[in-house]
Amino acid sequence: MPKIISIINHKGGVGKTTVTANLGAALAKQGFSVLLADFDPQANLTAHLDAVPEDGQPTIADAIIRNGETPVAPITENLSIIPGNLELARAESEYAGRMNAFLLLREKLEQLQSFDYILIDCPPSLGFFTLNALNASTHVLVPCEASKMASDGLLTLTELIGEVQRYGNKELNLLGVLISNKAVRTYQNEFEAMMRQHYPVLDTVIRSYKHLGECASMQQSIFDYAPQSNSADDFTSLATEVNQLTQHEKEIR
Repeated sequence: MPKIISIINHKGGVGKTTVTANLGAALAKQGFSVLLADFDPQANLTAHLDAVPEDGQPTIADAIIRNGETPVAPITENLSIIPGNLELARAESEYAGRMNAFLLLREKLEQLQSFDYILIDCPPSLGFFTLNALNASTHVLVPCEASKMASDGLLTLTELIGEVQRYGNKELNLLGVLISNKAVRTYQNEFEAMMRQHYPVLDTVIRSYKHLGECASMQQSIFDYAPQSNSADDFTSLATEVNQLTQHEKEIR
């Protein structure tokens, strides 16, 4: 069975899409079969990786709203995507009040068992789409900048994850908080230390470098755009840590 990781934070601008794209690319480079799922109606992940479907080609909206086949489009070796588009926003109103409203994505991903990892890019909210993703996942990764504004909502987020674990998805595990976009500044170091005292924070830190913004604009992963950069090194380290955490958890069980 694949390890299914939701990349979530209800705050925007914390790098969820950047993390999803480049963690997926890093895992693929390490030889794992990786599927990315763009479950944000803004479809930034699809655009980031130059995977926007041509007119008439299916997206995740077709699978969710019209109960069609789940489209899987190859990107590079070992890396594929379920592309998204704005039409996905209709799903929330289409399924409002239905008993299976928060299990739609799980039902679709259960049909895709050939991958080692499935990474879900979620919108900046804690509603319909994020709850669907959490119910479909085995793990959660929370990108967060080392700042007070970015970290203020972590308690609410971890409480929601706990509720899903208790009442919906008992297999869900919190991988940890990923500190992202970190510059070499004293106040950020202080907030990082505070966050490590109160939350399970990963060892890997994604440092702030211009390459990450540039590679998104160029519709490439960091490994295609700047393979020798510090950012590429950071995501390689993140992929190694994520794999170690998920494998260690499996051994304990």
